[in-house]
Amino acid sequence: MMRAGLIICLLLGMSGCSKPGNRQNDGSVSPMLPANIEYPYRANQRRTSQILNNYARVHVGMSVDDVRAKLGAPDKIHPVYAPTVKTSVPQTIGTRYWYIILQETKQQTWPDSFVLITFDEEDRVKAIESTLPVGNQ
Repeated sequence: MMRAGLIICLLLGMSGCSKPGNRQNDGSVSPMLPANIEYPYRANQRRTSQILNNYARVHVGMSVDDVRAKLGAPDKIHPVYAPTVKTSVPQTIGTRYWYIILQETKQQTWPDSFVLITFDEEDRVKAIESTLPVGNQ
């Protein structure tokens, strides 16, 4: 009985910890888990303008800090893993920053309107994917 009470106390204590992926007090996003977003999600006008006006200025080789200076804090951050066999321990080889303009439901694998930036192990842009037209520069 006492052990069950201790486990419940530990779980309740951990629930108040900062969860990765949620916006922090400084506006940044902690890595690894989806941000705490309500759906349907639509970025506000200021955020939408920031993404639309600057995403085409992001290029391969750019640093994380340079990307954040142009696009702000990402909405989600996820690790990128090396391909492995089932018995191998996953190895993180990079990070993906999601900048979301529109996502109708949480169950969607991909948002409706987004910019996805993949960084390598040195925190340099490796790839850029987007559903946005290139003409929004």
